[in-house]
Amino acid sequence: MEPYYDEEEDKKKRKDLLHKALFIENSTVLPEVAGELAALGDPDSFPHLMKRLATLHPPNSTFLEAVRNFAEKVQVPNPLPAILEALQTPHTEHLQTPLLNWCWEWGCDCSAHLPFFCELAVHGDIETGIEVLTIADNVSQQPSQEDLVKSLIILKNGMHGPDENKNALLGAIMETVNNY
Repeated sequence: MEPYYDEEEDKKKRKDLLHKALFIENSTVLPEVAGELAALGDPDSFPHLMKRLATLHPPNSTFLEAVRNFAEKVQVPNPLPAILEALQTPHTEHLQTPLLNWCWEWGCDCSAHLPFFCELAVHGDIETGIEVLTIADNVSQQPSQEDLVKSLIILKNGMHGPDENKNALLGAIMETVNNY
């Protein structure tokens, strides 16, 4: 009698072990863990990867690239919730530019979160503002009237800083939002 082998059960156990491995102290193994999860082809691992990415200090650019590769290989159907959660995690300013880039590059529908993105533009650096402008240029759905008004107020209030370049960028975002 041959031993019973359940491939799906083995895959589930492997995925659970890899999710646990994401939170070990040694961050040098994280890109490899992301690669192993990508090989399993399970898009449900993306939030786990994003959560670890957001809590990793100091940042690990190799792991950031591995998470990006995971999402593209597995074709995560809706990466926006996990990206938003990571962006809302304290001390993730270093992730704003790449994660915002992923939003528009992957065609995420950001219309329902326009005020949040405008806040990031106001409080972030120039690169963050440029990514928010690109998101605003590529919004696929009409934002609600309430979100449009909130976004315009956030941008208008944020334009009073000493950096003329940033003020001009916020003005460009404001113009884009105003043209919806």
